[in-house]
Amino acid sequence: MVQAEAMEAQEAVKAAQEKSEFFGEDRKKFLGGAAEAVGYEYPTYLDGRLAGDAGFDPLRLGEDPERLGNAILGVSFMSMQG
Repeated sequence: MVQAEAMEAQEAVKAAQEKSEFFGEDRKKFLGGAAEAVGYEYPTYLDGRLAGDAGFDPLRLGEDPERLGNAILGVSFMSMQG
């Protein structure tokens, strides 16, 4: 029963992502249409699966999901410390 609910929740998330303007190939990206003009190539690992993915990752944190999670936790912890 729990597994069925989890599958249902995953399907709901996927459906919401497909409808959202913030996920997928057609999402708004860093530099917009000017990327070609300045010669910027979006990293291949930034494919629109993550929320907030605008194609800009100078520290390459999104390349490794575990590293990205650790960075997010670290920033969250520091912000709580004041």
